[in-house]
Amino acid sequence: VVRAKAELIRLVRDESGVVRVDRDGRAAGRGAYVCATADCMEKALQAGRLGHAFKGASRPPQEPAVVILASWPRR
Repeated sequence: VVRAKAELIRLVRDESGVVRVDRDGRAAGRGAYVCATADCMEKALQAGRLGHAFKGASRPPQEPAVVILASWPRR
């Protein structure tokens, strides 16, 4: 399924490998887009998937998927 960029949540990894949610879509660092559903977000935050998406060791965001989705601004 192809989705519009505005429907996706951008995760970004900084230089230290910490992944965080890029709420405004302008943060520096390597980015990955995830669909804004609970199932998709849970799968994306699993340990090996982030490292694969970011092509390097990555630590997931401190926020659980449910909190990320609840705080995501709907566009």
